[in-house]
Amino acid sequence: MAVEIGVGERAVRVSFRGADAFWAASRGLTIPVLRIRAARVISRREATRDSSKLRLPGSSLPGMLRAGSYGLGADRQLWCVHRGDSFLALDLYGRPYTRVVVEVPDPHALAGRINAARVPQRR
Repeated sequence: MAVEIGVGERAVRVSFRGADAFWAASRGLTIPVLRIRAARVISRREATRDSSKLRLPGSSLPGMLRAGSYGLGADRQLWCVHRGDSFLALDLYGRPYTRVVVEVPDPHALAGRINAARVPQRR
């Protein structure tokens, strides 16, 4: 798994490295903290239930890999997950993505860091 998340004062950087960049057809993105509605941990079932099956561009090997852009318009999501049971989900305001779903080693800790970074920005 080669997803790296950098949490800064003004932005969160989601980077895909190695084969994950290939499968996702993306090297990642930088998300301004003001665009993040919430960072939370979600189950595989919840994540896939709330996502389009239409991938443009992306890769999917059921149960093994889901990476790339899924859905169109207001339903567009960016994914990079493998076989995990729970993932970090970043719910966003605006476009091009309304959600980013990634598999990271400690999604609970990372969700806490991201939510802590975005709170002062909302005041």
